[in-house]
Amino acid sequence: MLKGNNFLHDDDNDRSERFVLLSGNIDAHAVSIGVGGTLLTWAQGASAAWENLRENALVQDGEMDEAYQHLQEKHAEAAELYAEAKGLLLAIIDRVQKDDDIRNRYGVEGEAPRTFGDLHESIGQWKKTHDVLVVALDERVVSDTIVNNMVTLANDMYDFMQAAITEKDEKSDAFLAKQTVFSVDTDNLRLVYRLARMTWGKDDSNLRLLGFVPSSEVWTPGDPEPEEPEEPEAPEGVPFPGPMGLFKVSVVVGLSLTVEVILTKIIGCPRCVLEREQDGSGVWEYITEYNLDADEILPFRDRVPFPGIFHYRATPYNELGEPGISSEDTVEVT
Repeated sequence: MLKGNNFLHDDDNDRSERFVLLSGNIDAHAVSIGVGGTLLTWAQGASAAWENLRENALVQDGEMDEAYQHLQEKHAEAAELYAEAKGLLLAIIDRVQKDDDIRNRYGVEGEAPRTFGDLHESIGQWKKTHDVLVVALDERVVSDTIVNNMVTLANDMYDFMQAAITEKDEKSDAFLAKQTVFSVDTDNLRLVYRLARMTWGKDDSNLRLLGFVPSSEVWTPGDPEPEEPEEPEAPEGVPFPGPMGLFKVSVVVGLSLTVEVILTKIIGCPRCVLEREQDGSGVWEYITEYNLDADEILPFRDRVPFPGIFHYRATPYNELGEPGISSEDTVEVT
């Protein structure tokens, strides 16, 4: 149930509820409230367009999660075989002759590779060394079957990794498209709302027919507040949001691949968008959005798809929807 007319704070369900009413009833009231031209065309198709964007974003989100799940499974399978094969190879090397040089040639000295890319590269190095030693009739090798199985898993893992990156890009594009349309739609909603108020008044029940809330029905916690922030005479009246007073990301001990994000509110800035970038990808992925007007901003926990270095960015927005100065932090997840 809609609680007010602060469109900037709509969640996806609020926006869907508004648009079902607006698109379903605008034709009957457009002339009386003065909605015509491109604004009328927008209102007539707003619900269908929004639902298509929501559905596409949800589909892309699900496909990305599925792709990363397949990647995690293949990575775990490859890592397990690599660890077993490494133990066997080291036992064979030590039986023949303890030799750090041959270990280095194989790339098995030290800790096992953790990331997808490192594991793929390590198996490739192992395969090259194995082939050379087999030709030389060197007995410090494991069976061809073991090596070929590792190579197959590494290649499968690489294919899944490329598919996961593609799905992540498609998800980012889908959420960016939804976010962009949300912003444009918010401006259009404000205009239709103002036109309806000018005709009917701010407390007329007809407002409900177009997805708006009459002033006497606006829900407010505590002291009454305006149902929508009054737009200033000039943009100078709205504070430009600076960086967050506190913005920190850290790994959650005891929870696999989980990062905790802590931030503080900025007075006069009702909204903040959190994004994440995998180190070196160059793509910032929409993660979530904060309501900075809330009494308390709880820590947010983000589960990353795989180990690695991740950059986080929090961008605040003022009441006009203008972005401010972003705050960034970096965390390494192992």
